[in-house]
Amino acid sequence: MRRTALLACLFAGVAFLLGASPLGTAAEHLVIPPNSVGTTQLKNGAVTAAKIRRGTLTASLFRSGQLRAGPAGPQGPAGPAGPAGPAGPPGTAAALGLQFVGGESGFDPSSPKTATALCPAGKRAISWAFSIQLVTNNNSSAAPGITEITPNDFDAGTGKLPGGYTVKAETFGSYPDSWKLFAYVTCATG
Repeated sequence: MRRTALLACLFAGVAFLLGASPLGTAAEHLVIPPNSVGTTQLKNGAVTAAKIRRGTLTASLFRSGQLRAGPAGPQGPAGPAGPAGPAGPPGTAAALGLQFVGGESGFDPSSPKTATALCPAGKRAISWAFSIQLVTNNNSSAAPGITEITPNDFDAGTGKLPGGYTVKAETFGSYPDSWKLFAYVTCATG
């Protein structure tokens, strides 16, 4: 046992004196066998950035969140279009051929205004709605309101549903701000 310790000290001294020369490296391998130094033999702070060979550390060696994300790369080209999805179940808007259509007036302080929403060919209006967009609530008592709703291409005698609706609105006094009128219809095949 004493002889082994003496040889180890001797080789350590030779390795220290010869440094990184080929003879020093050979002496080092005799004293410290390859892969014999592990975590328990290393002192805190013994491994520094200067002692780590470039390219030897990979992301798998780090805990989640230890590495910062790099900058986002450029967006790639769009992929090919996927296949069309299956038809919706009965009762959905697509299965019933429903379509929502809107129309709008200009956006200014003029009065009265009209907005018309017409269904595309082959469809008829089954409901209607409207909205008014105001810039402010200045003089709210004179703000615009709906004065008329007219069905387009409607025949009460045959029961033919309208092809759309025209909505009319106007201000009721001096309303100084710009406003806009919107008309909407829900269209169905028929």
